[in-house]
Amino acid sequence: MSGTIVVGSNIYETEFLDEIFIYYGNKTANTINFKDGLIISPAKLDLPEYKINRSERGEIIMTIIKEAMNLFEYSKLSDTGIINMFELMYTNQLKSYPTLRFQLIEREQPSVLMDVRKSYFTMHNCYQIIKTLNIDPTTYFKNKYVLLRYPEKKMIVQIKSVVFDQEFTYKGVSLEEYFKNKYQLKSKTNVYLETYNTQNIKKQFLIAEFCDLKIEYIEQDVTIYCQQLEYWNRIINNSTSFIQFLNQFKLIIRNEQLEFKQQYLEPGNLVFNNSAKSIFQIVASRTSSEFEYYYSDFFLKNPTTFTTSLAINKLLIFVTREIIEFRDNFKQFLDKFDSFIKSRQYKISQPQIYDINNNLNEILEKYVTEDAYVLFVGDQTTDFQQARNNLLQKAIPNQIIILPIQDQEINRLLAMMTANLGSVPWSIKEINGFINNKKSAVLGIWKSDNSFSACLSINKYLNKYISSYGDLDQILTLLLATYYATHKILAAQIIVFAEDDYSQIIEQRVQGVIQLIRDQGLAQQILKPEVVMVQVKDASAERYFTYFERNFESYYCKNPQVGCIVPINEKQGRFSFHSQRGEQGCLQAQQLYISSSNTKEIAQLYYHLIFLNFDLSSITYLPAPLHYAKKLSKHQLQSELYKKALEKGFLLFV
Repeated sequence: MSGTIVVGSNIYETEFLDEIFIYYGNKTANTINFKDGLIISPAKLDLPEYKINRSERGEIIMTIIKEAMNLFEYSKLSDTGIINMFELMYTNQLKSYPTLRFQLIEREQPSVLMDVRKSYFTMHNCYQIIKTLNIDPTTYFKNKYVLLRYPEKKMIVQIKSVVFDQEFTYKGVSLEEYFKNKYQLKSKTNVYLETYNTQNIKKQFLIAEFCDLKIEYIEQDVTIYCQQLEYWNRIINNSTSFIQFLNQFKLIIRNEQLEFKQQYLEPGNLVFNNSAKSIFQIVASRTSSEFEYYYSDFFLKNPTTFTTSLAINKLLIFVTREIIEFRDNFKQFLDKFDSFIKSRQYKISQPQIYDINNNLNEILEKYVTEDAYVLFVGDQTTDFQQARNNLLQKAIPNQIIILPIQDQEINRLLAMMTANLGSVPWSIKEINGFINNKKSAVLGIWKSDNSFSACLSINKYLNKYISSYGDLDQILTLLLATYYATHKILAAQIIVFAEDDYSQIIEQRVQGVIQLIRDQGLAQQILKPEVVMVQVKDASAERYFTYFERNFESYYCKNPQVGCIVPINEKQGRFSFHSQRGEQGCLQAQQLYISSSNTKEIAQLYYHLIFLNFDLSSITYLPAPLHYAKKLSKHQLQSELYKKALEKGFLLFV
């Protein structure tokens, strides 16, 4: 019976050299308690024997190790921080390195570690902290960072001061009135946080109940943590009494450490108008807000990007009479929208505004033509579903805007008007349509309740997609047939991204489409595509920590950065991958199950496809075809004219 234990970032093999026994009975001098009236014995006893389950191996090993720690008082550590050092994992089924857990320190209780040299932790709500402080809260909060969590708006900002007066005038009105008008929010406590005026964010006030404090953790405590790791490792390797106790129970821990063979993938280069630029800076370790500002600057202010070619011949804005009555919000949107278009010299027509309360059908008949683009502008209570369905049935691209807008360059000019009306926004230089030296297409499948949605790449750069939804057999047939009609050939390889394994169904549909092509006399000989299945599952609870240097002299421990892939079981094609997605400043992993033998190239493709999402943000972690399929599942339409929309190439699901 063997397994592995993890001590910080070090992984050790464990093994029982002889049989051990579990009995029903009470602890004696030569046995230790296991659980529920059971004891562990290194020798046979005249007691009722308990049959050991395979799943209990880990518990047995850990029980013996913990007993040794308690017996020799090794578990008494510094009062500053106590870490759960051990997490048992079976050989070839390594799950993760353990999350670091610290004791309560003063008032502040950290949750998840980010990087031990500079760590941020989400703390208690700001108002609750202010309420319990015995010192001046303005002094306490100055220059600290908070996470703002208004509905539909999350960002990290730096605090300048605390404001208590509800009659404090801001932009000509009281703060209470300002928040009521702009966000339809009201402070229950009339406590507000004032921010700095920076290059990226204008000075603003925040409602304290909607903010969580972020603080920098004390570096000294991290050093203590690393020293404790060294302490534990020395016990395992050098403590005679500890080793002898384990040997009494036939257990050994091998001195040679195992290691995760983690490696880093390259994020590639974005290509705009044949001009390539590295996206390494985009995926550098930074906060979500920093990512957003860099992204906004990178895509909207650079004159060489694809955005300079944005053109809309006929822009229509559909509103309801109720929203027109909120003149300030609507006028603010129109002014900013118009100003932004002029500043970028986009070729967008002067918007035509229509009230669709009573005469929707007449407006659709008279004014909506094939070259139109429609913006629905309303608030959270406005129902545009019927009107939007009518437009999508006519293959007219459109999107909904909820007032008041959050700006940030008009939300990147509304994701560049649905990525240039369905045209290709950008590409990745390293993607040329050949994966594993085979002409390839990528397919994303998303299951929602009992329905499916799917997106299939239609060009060699894997950045333009056709899509469908409904019954899985039908949508696969439609997408594959459309691909053949476009290229007069099927891709040599179809790489599928989904949560579940659909390889058998896809194999059957591929064979069915090939037979259909033959039956219609379109081709007698057609190569059957190879299907590569990539299952994508969240593993958000996992955290991986490694020493920067193996000799411990630096006491530097860190979690993997963006692009890190960790083989969990290479033979099974199981990997843990870290994209730029994070939670509370700590990267989250996704579990990948790759059916191909060339796993690294498929994993690299997965990483590249993340950055082909035209609505890319710092939390985007799914590859483009799967991300789009997930979005499509939220906007499914029962339309006989859906094929027309596919032919026009519009991404209808944004």
